[in-house]
Amino acid sequence: MQILDFKKNKIAVKFQLGAAAIEFSLVFLIFFTLFYAIVSYSIIFLLKTSFHHAANEGARSAISVDHQAFANDSAYQDALRLRVSETVGNTLQWLPNKARDQVLGTNNSNVVVTYANNTLTVRVLYPNYIGNPLIPLLTIPGIGAIYSTTGDLQGSAVMRLV
Repeated sequence: MQILDFKKNKIAVKFQLGAAAIEFSLVFLIFFTLFYAIVSYSIIFLLKTSFHHAANEGARSAISVDHQAFANDSAYQDALRLRVSETVGNTLQWLPNKARDQVLGTNNSNVVVTYANNTLTVRVLYPNYIGNPLIPLLTIPGIGAIYSTTGDLQGSAVMRLV
């Protein structure tokens, strides 16, 4: 009789361990998906905030270019573009190479700097983030991607230079 009880208890323990493993796998999937969503959203917010900061720093750096030191407006605008794009590039130096190439381009050529009517506009753009994200999108079967954002991430700053 005792041997039979021992075997029943051993089988019951195995079933309990199996149930715990199934529960763990289901709870793990939910928490992992939640964690991955938080990380994905955080990276998007980090990039947007960094682009706004870099554009602001670039616009601020335009103050250091003296308009009177140049013979014509064209030379002044070229100097402004160079100074602003260098500052934006230095501010975003922390980005991984993949993202830096997308955002800055070769010699910071992708930074958009426009100057018209004494107004400087600086725009930093990560084109098609969904197509080329920093971390892969987590796609849940039947649901799709766990987050969605616009295709482009960007930051901009506007400054009036007098």
